[in-house]
Amino acid sequence: MEHKLRYDTRKVHRVNLAIISILAILICGPMILSKGIHFLLIGLAVIALAVCNYFLPIKTYVKGFIFGLIPSSVVFTLFLLDSFSLNKHYILLCTVAIIALYFKKELIVFFGILTNFSFFILYMVNSSSLLGPFDDTIVFVTLLAIMNGVIIAFYLLAKWGNELIQHAEIQQNEVRASFNQLQNTFQEIEKSSQALDKHVTQFQQTMQRISGSSKQILVATEDISASIQQEASSLQMIHGTMGDSVHFVNKTLTISKDTVAKSTELQQEVLAGWDKMQDAMTQMSVMSYAMGSTVETVKELQYSLQTVDSLLKGITHIAEQTNLLALNAAIEAARAGEHGKGFAIVADEVRKLAEESAAITVSITNVTKTLFEKSTEAHQRSDDGEKALQHGEQLLQDVSHFFNNLKDSFTETNTDLTRGMQELSSAISQFEVIQMQIEKLNHMTEQNAASTGAILHSVEDENQLLVSMTDTTNHIQALSNTLKALVMAKV
Repeated sequence: MEHKLRYDTRKVHRVNLAIISILAILICGPMILSKGIHFLLIGLAVIALAVCNYFLPIKTYVKGFIFGLIPSSVVFTLFLLDSFSLNKHYILLCTVAIIALYFKKELIVFFGILTNFSFFILYMVNSSSLLGPFDDTIVFVTLLAIMNGVIIAFYLLAKWGNELIQHAEIQQNEVRASFNQLQNTFQEIEKSSQALDKHVTQFQQTMQRISGSSKQILVATEDISASIQQEASSLQMIHGTMGDSVHFVNKTLTISKDTVAKSTELQQEVLAGWDKMQDAMTQMSVMSYAMGSTVETVKELQYSLQTVDSLLKGITHIAEQTNLLALNAAIEAARAGEHGKGFAIVADEVRKLAEESAAITVSITNVTKTLFEKSTEAHQRSDDGEKALQHGEQLLQDVSHFFNNLKDSFTETNTDLTRGMQELSSAISQFEVIQMQIEKLNHMTEQNAASTGAILHSVEDENQLLVSMTDTTNHIQALSNTLKALVMAKV
């Protein structure tokens, strides 16, 4: 962790603020007791001015110069307004100390020039207040020499202190650089050690995997050697089995040909049944259309009967009105006496005709009512017949769909059987090729048995070499752990 060597001027500001507050109390306290309360306001004003300077966002050394200027200005003002007092000279020395706390030699030089200039002005304006009872030039020169000597002493103190701080900071930077370099070296060593440890671990893991694989290869090679012997025996058995398989496949091919022939015949019968089903569906469609026409005709007949019934009701109404007119005419003829006899005869005939018309209308109404009831029954039966035809047509469509699927299934079956026969023929050819390859494999198996023995010997030698390499890597990892522990102890 880095620590920067620096001079904390904020702490100096706080110290100077406290010093000025104490000086204000020391200066104004006796004056408040001897000369009045208005000096309290002066002291508070000085403290407030120092506090404001503390919080002003200005440069550090400007703020420090103002801290020194505040008490010195108050003292020189008191020299002008008040009588001689030795404590004012002590306060001036304190102001130089306030400036010197910043260890800034330029600040002390500028403050010294300003102080000397103020001394000369004060000596010319009111020397008695500055020197008291010893008001002569020699005392002034002595006082000025003492003040400048103090200023020079503080100047040298600031100069040497600043040089000491700079030298210490340079040494600290050098030490920090050396420490950082050493730390970087240790970090590089640690990284290298970690990398070495990582690589060694990876190498060990790889060696373990290789060793495990080598053991597995050794076991597998032994198994292969045993398997090759079994393989040779198995190849002989396979060769005999392949001959039996060829005979069985030929037999299967013959059966498949017979199955294809029978399936073809059955497919022809299914096609014939499907054609007949199509004819039946056509006839059923014609019957359905005829039944639909019958239903429409019955509906029209019912509508016509309803129209006739309405007309008969109109005729009945006319007959009733005619009968009423005949009755009225008979009444009028009776009133007319002899002159109305002929009109009464006519009215009576009209009444008879109206009654006959009403009777005939009632008979026709009864007939049309009977026809309407029968037509309603015929309409209901026609609807039932139409629904039955639709249901039958749907059943025929389902049966037709079934025959269609059956036809497609037979077609696919014949195709599959034909393809199967082709594949069986191809399999027979492949079996013959396999028999030839088995003979070659038998010869190669004998060669593999000899090669496997040589591989087995090489794998055993490799396994011993891997064990030796594993021991070496374990020793390297132990050395790496020792180096890592040494680096961690140094860090």
